Amino acid sequence: KAIKNRAIVNSELGNVENALSDSNQYLKRFPSDVYINLIVGRIYFNKKEYKKSLQYLNISKSRLKEKEVYLYSGMCHYFLVQDEQAIED
Repeated sequence: KAIKNRAIVNSELGNVENALSDSNQYLKRFPSDVYINLIVGRIYFNKKEYKKSLQYLNISKSRLKEKEVYLYSGMCHYFLVQDEQAIED
């Protein structure tokens, strides 16, 4: 649980590499955690690694119905020129 909190704090503070490291460590034990998957999806989105971002966002989207998930997912599809999927998201 402490590593999850550290990942969240690092993400909020903009310590991207630390947040990514902590998140990946946490996801090894809890791969379906929607909030940590959202954090990782956001990080990869900001790194312009849209395919990687979608892998994590889709896990979040399956159980988390927050606007932020759909925004990032739709933007990933847009940048990957997947217009139909961007519109659906």
